[in-house]
Amino acid sequence: ALAAALDGSGAGAWERLHGDLVSRRSIRASVPPDAEARDYGLAELAVALADDREDARRAAFEARTRLLERDAFVHAAALNGVKGQTLELARRRGWRSVLESTLFDNAIEEDSLDAMRSATAEAAPALRRYLRAKARFLGKDALAWWDLQAPVATGEPRTFSWEEARAFVTERFGRFSDGLAAFA
Repeated sequence: ALAAALDGSGAGAWERLHGDLVSRRSIRASVPPDAEARDYGLAELAVALADDREDARRAAFEARTRLLERDAFVHAAALNGVKGQTLELARRRGWRSVLESTLFDNAIEEDSLDAMRSATAEAAPALRRYLRAKARFLGKDALAWWDLQAPVATGEPRTFSWEEARAFVTERFGRFSDGLAAFA
């Protein structure tokens, strides 16, 4: 009860401060660089990171970085406030670690987390293959940070019915892996 009562002025307050700050801040930028400068918020910059033009993605990435760096000390204070409360509550509740507390809060066993970690590690080579293929598609040796969300479409946009979309996705996933196709 005490932890819940203090959360409003503790970690919860820090989380609200962070959320309010990032939702209200903007930065003047030109995205793409040859566009007229205007104010962008983080959400708009996130959308621009998926633009099909590299110069727009790069400008958005650089603007987002400048925007976040502007209040880096506030972001750090918010994170430290949230984590400080989490660490202290775990200690006072007798948890061996914050991980043990987090597992309890999320109703999962450590074996389940270990299985998820193993699955992630096993899937990492496939992700790396995809990222290398995406770099080649974009004509690069390696992806820059602003390329991670770059679209990989070619040709004119198409419209699909639900059945056509389902068949398209399943067939394409099947080219990558039978398991992924079955999942789809």
